Amino acid sequence: MKTKISVGIIGATAFTGRELITLLNRHSGVKLCWLTSESQKNEDYLTVYPQFNGVLDDNVTQLKGLSAVKNEKPDVVFSCLPHGVSAEFLS
Repeated sequence: MKTKISVGIIGATAFTGRELITLLNRHSGVKLCWLTSESQKNEDYLTVYPQFNGVLDDNVTQLKGLSAVKNEKPDVVFSCLPHGVSAEFLS
């Protein structure tokens, strides 16, 4: 059985984050484990982007702030924030 790569996305409600989710959802070897949004934290991703209804697992639809997921360790994390903001968060 093939193991899926777990992925976290910082800035999931930004345009780049939304496009990345669209691409990753087409890949059978990827499992989204968390999504963050500082502007929409504690919101349901499906409220922000209803077109993902039936596409995202229930366990990743709740958006969290970055501080809420810093102890969770996916295999890969994508930052979809502007480069200056990403540098601040990731340093």
